[in-house]
Amino acid sequence: MTERQEFSDTTVSLLFFAVRDQVWAISLFDVREVVPAQRIESIPNAIPSLAGVMNIRGEIIPVILSNMLLSGFDSESIDKNQLSYTKVLVITIKETVTGLLVQDVHRVEVFPNNAVGPSDDAPVERDIMDFVRHTLHREGLGPVPILNTATLLDSIDSGS
Repeated sequence: MTERQEFSDTTVSLLFFAVRDQVWAISLFDVREVVPAQRIESIPNAIPSLAGVMNIRGEIIPVILSNMLLSGFDSESIDKNQLSYTKVLVITIKETVTGLLVQDVHRVEVFPNNAVGPSDDAPVERDIMDFVRHTLHREGLGPVPILNTATLLDSIDSGS
């Protein structure tokens, strides 16, 4: 099976979201929907980056804590119930539906492909560079990391 086309020939559509003080973007092709963060059921003895599971119209999906993976929070010092999450990005990763718990969703914008550059100049800590697919360069604003959804699933599968 071929991987879904990430960008059109001339533009990229991105959804912007917040993780702590960092603005991130995700390809709109990866996002199925955005839902309010409510009724997430915890799972005893789950890996630290898993908030729990959520029922969305009869479909049970795992929900990942974005703060744990995308901002380097120490799993020992975090209370999953005390973070100010407002939204869940329901995303499809390698044909697996997963939720990503985020503080807020800002907007969707379309940019020319030439605004997207390599991941190595993303404004993130080195230990989370694996989660950056590309970097968006917007005139007058700093670079924005574009989330690599495939590495999210890999990190959950490996028990990070």
